[in-house]
Amino acid sequence: MEVWVDGKKLCVNTESNTDIDIGEVSDTNKRFRKFLDTATGYTAKERVKKMKKSAK
Repeated sequence: MEVWVDGKKLCVNTESNTDIDIGEVSDTNKRFRKFLDTATGYTAKERVKKMKKSAK
């Protein structure tokens, strides 16, 4: 995972490992969402809304 700040935007680049079991995938996704919530201060729903707004 690579994380950087570009102006006011938090940028995250991840690389998937397809050789792990579904339990690890679920746990990793949960921890990643928690990281984004903490790092941005926004919930997943709020982040989607902001992305849609900036794409216009």
